[in-house]
Amino acid sequence: MEPASNFSPLSLSEKETQEFSIQSEQDGLFFGLDFLQDFLKNSNFKDQSVTAYLQDGNCILEGQTCLKVNLTDKTLKKGELLSIVSYLSGAYTLLSCFTEKNFDFSIMASSTPGFPFSEWEEKAILKSGCLVQKCLENICFHPENAVQTLNKGEKQIILSNLKMSKEKIKDILRDLPPSVTASLQGSFLPSDLEEFSTFKLDSVWPVCLQGFFPCLKMKIIEEVY
Repeated sequence: MEPASNFSPLSLSEKETQEFSIQSEQDGLFFGLDFLQDFLKNSNFKDQSVTAYLQDGNCILEGQTCLKVNLTDKTLKKGELLSIVSYLSGAYTLLSCFTEKNFDFSIMASSTPGFPFSEWEEKAILKSGCLVQKCLENICFHPENAVQTLNKGEKQIILSNLKMSKEKIKDILRDLPPSVTASLQGSFLPSDLEEFSTFKLDSVWPVCLQGFFPCLKMKIIEEVY
């Protein structure tokens, strides 16, 4: 998946009436049908039509067509519609990688600050099985931070692997009193979290799920008559 670009709200531009399909260029999970239908329904573009070959959350293979769009309004940019569907599909694909294993702890994610369609990012987050919540500020980046937190009598601790090894985090988790709730934050991947599945954790905030998601590569196929 490619890094996400900066998106702006769908703008107005003179385009000819056209019909086109959106096709995936890589395997992943599709998300964006409900967005398109909602956008067209609640805007001035009510005469447009979308033919869906997939529902939100379905698996999609490279070369598979997601949907067909018929634009009868000359002010819609097909490239921007493609960008949003590509972005939401990329977000949903990445989010779902973290929930596939059905961990006992919650996976926390958040939408991109200032993104005009953050509501749909959050819909993708929730549908994937993650929860929408920004990480708390009292994060322990070093072992001494964890000691200080426990000495204060705090009942919740968040350990980060950004400046502390996974093995050191495991050592701290093993020594925690039962009354303390532990969570993780940092550059964790799904495979990393499998190593922590035996520990009693409340939640995990992977930094790659805090907005600015990657795109699932897609392209426009023009209809030729």
